[in-house]
Amino acid sequence: MRKSLLGALALLVVGCSGPDVSRFEGTWRAVGGRGTSSCYGDWELRSSFNIRLREGEDSDLEYITLDEEGQPWGSCIYGYSVEGEVATLDGQQTCVRTGFPEYIEMRWIYTRDDINLVDHWMREDGEAVVETDLFDGTTETCNETYTYEFVRP
Repeated sequence: MRKSLLGALALLVVGCSGPDVSRFEGTWRAVGGRGTSSCYGDWELRSSFNIRLREGEDSDLEYITLDEEGQPWGSCIYGYSVEGEVATLDGQQTCVRTGFPEYIEMRWIYTRDDINLVDHWMREDGEAVVETDLFDGTTETCNETYTYEFVRP
């Protein structure tokens, strides 16, 4: 009886633990990127940026874009579900950022985003709608698809 109770408790603990996100966690540097915008055509990454991945509070994994000083870029934290070597965005998520010199506000509405671990690097593929409020009072809306490659700095 005691062995079966301990076995049941062990299975319960294993069953309740979330996926292993340790291979995703840490700071990653974008070393390549390309995509297509409905407003501007094809593009390639011209400067690098860093992201931080950490265990999530309300999701398996949290994705945080970092500014030049290594601080979170606005309040944009995205939640992902993890299964093995793949993290998938938890539904549509929106990020708002102000303070760009060219415009008043930008909203990124992410509709799909997947992160795949490949050996010692990581690949991100996704789709988003980018809404930009311009100083002339108009709003520009662009559909984007993108791919980024990341390595650990």
